[in-house]
Amino acid sequence: MKKKIINKENIKSKISFFAKLSIFFRTYRNRILTSFMLIACGVLWMFIGAVYLEPIFGNKSQWSAYTFMIINTLIFIGCLWEIINLKKESNWSIVLKISIILTGVILLWVPLGKETFGPYIYNHYWFETWMTLLTLLFFICIFILIAWLSKNFQLSDVIFIFTWIIYLVFVVKAVNFLMLSEIKLSKLGWPTLLFLFIIVMSNDVGAFIGGIIYGKTKMAPSISPNKTWEGAITGLITAVILSMITVTVFLETSNYNPLPFLEVNSKAPIYIAYFATSFILSIVSQMGDLLFSYLKRNYHVKDFSNILPGHGGLLDRLDSFSTVVIFGSLITLAAIA
Repeated sequence: MKKKIINKENIKSKISFFAKLSIFFRTYRNRILTSFMLIACGVLWMFIGAVYLEPIFGNKSQWSAYTFMIINTLIFIGCLWEIINLKKESNWSIVLKISIILTGVILLWVPLGKETFGPYIYNHYWFETWMTLLTLLFFICIFILIAWLSKNFQLSDVIFIFTWIIYLVFVVKAVNFLMLSEIKLSKLGWPTLLFLFIIVMSNDVGAFIGGIIYGKTKMAPSISPNKTWEGAITGLITAVILSMITVTVFLETSNYNPLPFLEVNSKAPIYIAYFATSFILSIVSQMGDLLFSYLKRNYHVKDFSNILPGHGGLLDRLDSFSTVVIFGSLITLAAIA
């Protein structure tokens, strides 16, 4: 009799599990479908950038580099537009908003000192660092003048806008650098961005699933009520494991070295360096997520926009990646210095 009851309980638990699984997919259907769409777009985006360094259609295909940078410029415009619209109470005019966008685009395409990677315009040493700073100072002065003449645009708005313009410019320039650079130890390109993407995505997915299954202890309830320490630890472990598997595949089966760590006879130091990097960047990914969550909380919005069904806006998907790609580029620059 007891055995029969146990069997019934087992059957009930199995039904309950599949019922929960069904509810999960119905609840997050839009999020899952959008995720597959974003992965497909990401693969195409990475392929376009990879053509520049890979001899697929000839050596150093300029069209590939320019197309990649134009796509990134469009993403930059979308992200900056979401930042602008956070200040809904300011009632900025459409002319002012377009002026901010144009300023951001100009600063994005102005070389940062002597940038020597990528397509033609960045390989001729025609731009000096002082020119970059002078261009930035010119636009800051223009917007300070606008703030002085306008009631709806204050000095605090100038600081807010230029802080985010500079941040987003550095993010996109870091992406362009990592995809389009060929350095003395190894090519960067798509393996580097794939390595960073895996850290970010596995962090998000691991934290999301871990939080749903056994998340109890709130991580930062005043900033992001749904985040838990259990989910964060699960995301961290998942990111480190999957990124190290990716690195192992690259190092053992190809000549790719996603980050230009020193080539030595023994691979042990390289794997140790990658493990430390994966661990650090996983924490950076979660800190970036919290930073943007704080920004949304501060402006009383759930998502930056609704352009991506189930995900929100562009910045809702690029929050962690933006911080990771900046730190990843800094680690790369430190390694080749």
